[in-house]
Amino acid sequence: MRRRLTLVLGLAGLVLVTAMILEVARRGRFAVALSTYSTAARGAKALFLLCRSSGRVARRWTQDLVGLPRGRGVLVAVGTPWDGPQRELARSEREALLEWIRGGGTLVVLGASGYLPEEAGLIVSEKTPPGRKGEPSPGLERAPWKDPWLAAQVEARDGEIAAIPTEHTLAAGLGRLALRGPGELKITAGEWQRVLVSPKDALVLVRGLGRGRIAVAASASFVENGSLARGDHAALALRLVSLGTGPVLFDEYHLGMGSSRSVASYLSERGLTFVLVQGLLALALVLWRAGARFGAPVLRSRDAPPVHDAKSYVDALGHIYARAGDVRASMERVVTAAMGRVAACHGLDRQEPEGLARTLAERGRLGASRAVQQALERYRAATARGDVLGAKHLVELQRNLDRDLQEALNREGR
Repeated sequence: MRRRLTLVLGLAGLVLVTAMILEVARRGRFAVALSTYSTAARGAKALFLLCRSSGRVARRWTQDLVGLPRGRGVLVAVGTPWDGPQRELARSEREALLEWIRGGGTLVVLGASGYLPEEAGLIVSEKTPPGRKGEPSPGLERAPWKDPWLAAQVEARDGEIAAIPTEHTLAAGLGRLALRGPGELKITAGEWQRVLVSPKDALVLVRGLGRGRIAVAASASFVENGSLARGDHAALALRLVSLGTGPVLFDEYHLGMGSSRSVASYLSERGLTFVLVQGLLALALVLWRAGARFGAPVLRSRDAPPVHDAKSYVDALGHIYARAGDVRASMERVVTAAMGRVAACHGLDRQEPEGLARTLAERGRLGASRAVQQALERYRAATARGDVLGAKHLVELQRNLDRDLQEALNREGR
């Protein structure tokens, strides 16, 4: 009962872990901010659904950028200026991204710092308040209300700035727009066009690169679930993703929930493959040791034939006595067991070899009687040796008995 309880608890634990993994795989409840899986106020699922409802093919991109569809598509990167990507872009990905844009792809970066390749000619970074000199005073890092510089930084992240449309075609007809906590857009190369500006800085920029285009917004607050329906935020979002043709791909691999990999793949990336294998082996060993067979025990019928034949029984018994070192006693037991087998074969009670030979002769089993007498003579000859008996003598006697008693074990032997 105890073993069964352990096994049941182990199986229940496995079912619970599997259910948890499947629930996490849905990625709706445990999504991070600005992920297209998130339904929170600062999530971006509304933008994903808006693109789908507008007739565009919208998908979540859950792999590296090397596999982007060539010559078409719109890649959307939604992030914040103060946090870089959850997963850094590799060098090969940056090169593939540039080649994809030059080939006709469109990249839309909404507030995500550290995402644009250097060759794009623009840097998205957090806007820091002026006046900080040196390191912050000890003990003030966690208390912004006691440090004017930190307080200004927090206000810059949470404060909204009115966006002013320019004469660019993307801004035509746009009215009330506001961006919360915009970052700084620093142009390093290329000809960038302003779409939205504030009294001091540019908020939305676009440029062409090869056959493709790049659009960058200083903040992604206008596409959040809680802000998309305000003012003309939805109209601006649709105009930005409409700069290119083909499917709209939201990068969840670098900025959102990551790839749709399994738990085993995640542990493998962290170098914990062998730990996982060892854990599974340990769990299997525990379940095997604690497990028990379900159902009633199988009882062997008394009328069923024995599992082992006479030879295997004699072999086993002979080896036991041989290992004990008493070869003479082993020979005696071998002969006694063989005679008992012959008696049972002919329906007789167990008796001494001489009496068994006489009884068989009286019943007309002359062949069996002669076989028993011959086996008895071999036994007497083997035990009458003057030298020390060894294991080879026991094996020789057993081999001869098997040969001599073949006829005796035949019910029709005469």
